[in-house]
Amino acid sequence: MDNLLYSLTVSIMAGVLSHYICKWLDGNGNKDSN
Repeated sequence: MDNLLYSLTVSIMAGVLSHYICKWLDGNGNKDSN
């Protein structure tokens, strides 16, 4: 059960982190075009 909880937490953190990285990169790339 602990292993499942750990892998679930890691996958959620990775998803949130990648979302924020994409958002940050997108914001940096589009700063001039705005």
